[in-house]
Amino acid sequence: MKTKIAIFDLDFTLINSNSTFDFIYFYIKSKKSYKKLIKALFFLFFEKLGVLTEHFHRKKKPLFLGFLSGEQSSEINRMAEKYFLDRGKKILNRDLLAEIRKLKESGFLMVLASSSLNPVVEVFARKLNFDDFFASTLRFEGSICRGTMGDILGKKENLFDYLQEKGIDIDFELSYFFSDNKEDMKIFEKIKNSFAVVSDPVVAKFWEARGIKTFHINPVTSINRNIFFLPLSYYWISRASKGVRHMLVHYIGFPILVLILFGNGISVFNISLFFLAYCSYTSLYEIGYFVNDTVAIKKERRPNLREGALELGDFKYFVIARIFFFLLSCLLLVFLEINIFTFIVGTAIFLIVFSFHNKLTGKIKLLTFSILKLSHYVTPLLIFSPSIYFPAIILFFVLQLPEEILFYGKRKYKEENPTLREVKNIVIFPTFIILLFLFIALLFGFYNFIYGFFFVALYIFIYKFISYLRKVV
Repeated sequence: MKTKIAIFDLDFTLINSNSTFDFIYFYIKSKKSYKKLIKALFFLFFEKLGVLTEHFHRKKKPLFLGFLSGEQSSEINRMAEKYFLDRGKKILNRDLLAEIRKLKESGFLMVLASSSLNPVVEVFARKLNFDDFFASTLRFEGSICRGTMGDILGKKENLFDYLQEKGIDIDFELSYFFSDNKEDMKIFEKIKNSFAVVSDPVVAKFWEARGIKTFHINPVTSINRNIFFLPLSYYWISRASKGVRHMLVHYIGFPILVLILFGNGISVFNISLFFLAYCSYTSLYEIGYFVNDTVAIKKERRPNLREGALELGDFKYFVIARIFFFLLSCLLLVFLEINIFTFIVGTAIFLIVFSFHNKLTGKIKLLTFSILKLSHYVTPLLIFSPSIYFPAIILFFVLQLPEEILFYGKRKYKEENPTLREVKNIVIFPTFIILLFLFIALLFGFYNFIYGFFFVALYIFIYKFISYLRKVV
């Protein structure tokens, strides 16, 4: 008689994490292995900034596995239990737990399959009442871990051979499979009831184009929600943490460079004012994120479900905290004798646009998106003179907007990333505009603008060139 099985992947499917790296970091942190912890934090910091090449990414797993070298197997097993209790169960995707219970009650053989470490996978399988598990094995000499992998069972197509050796005849027509991993394509194709676990609409489109059903989840986070009382915290966790390099280069580096070039040189006072205005504006802008992630998202056909997203009734006090911080910041700016009228008007206009953006559907959102992108680059500069923020507006439209619209439009409406040819084509129009502006500036003798324009354009070019090198090195 054939057996109905239900196979669940672990990383970014059942839990919102890579359990191998997460567990090893948890291990060395709990054991207070400070030298190893510093190495791990150093690597993770630069990885978060997005400055590591593919070569260094390939070294991540051997580096982290090496942290377990010399450890006793009994201690690794004990810490795997502690990891589940202290962290693992907090990042379980609840929607999938409901599926596990339903399939278990329906008589399916439950199997947890992952390329993660076998001590970790074994604990998750036992705690969640799986019947069997399939994982990668750590290499030991006696009871001492060597810090390397033994038999790599993580290629889950080998799972079928493993189950057949146990005398299990799989019913592929009635069985289920849940995973987020594109490398599991052979299993997706073999098991009829396969579901790709997704939280991003672009990723969902990838699977649907291949005839594979999707299972949408809202990524869980172990972060204490009270942290969202702090201004910028929700923006950082739900958005900026996944694009630190982009945020630093565009939303902070770009306006500061404009401030230096068009504001008569480097001034610590002016840069401090910029950061105060940036934090003030962004904290108020977060209210739009709250609305987007709790109200507007329900109208989207393929919503982009974000880590840290709130329920509808959660954010009332978070909104009050942000309004209070904005008012306090404005009072401080007034105390410093800064004219904030343009800043307040600009912030109000952009927030009104954001409210419309959350309600609109269709390609009209390209217009509101362009205005909102402009707000990130320019709003903090509105506390300064027009001689500073006007050049910033011009530079944004010439150097940044075409590329931003291309990527947003493709991902939002075609649900895919731009092709290489389309990316190259965005150079043509901006180049024409750049030459036109330079000609006009030369014609009217705006030499200071040409000087500033050159250095900002060079700054953007260097960033994009380094980004390109990271992909090919």
